[in-house]
Amino acid sequence: MGAKKLDVNFNAYWNFLKGLARDKGLGKGEWMAASGISYRRYSEFDSGKRDVTTFYFIHLCGGLDVDLTLLPKITGKPYTKAQQAEIDFFKQVKAQLPFLRVLLADPKMLSASKRLVGYTDRTRK
Repeated sequence: MGAKKLDVNFNAYWNFLKGLARDKGLGKGEWMAASGISYRRYSEFDSGKRDVTTFYFIHLCGGLDVDLTLLPKITGKPYTKAQQAEIDFFKQVKAQLPFLRVLLADPKMLSASKRLVGYTDRTRK
């Protein structure tokens, strides 16, 4: 079964990325492996059963060595504000991974951090 359909997706870039992979001589499995994604996802993306979410989009581009900032210029399809916000969020998370790993490894530190910023399950979006 495919993933839940989300408000923000990058489905409009799928055919371009697929063509770029083909132009680079990468088969389906090779591209998915280079992207760190299960090869099964290819057919799900291709059939539209699974959205190309931000997570997948970033990994698919990485597997092709595509610069995310240049992709809208190359394709002529600018990112929506929501898409750009998602990309920026993932970049921030990646930049903070060492800190996040330390934080998540210590339940007391995580709990204190949540209290500090006023986070509760009710404030979660």
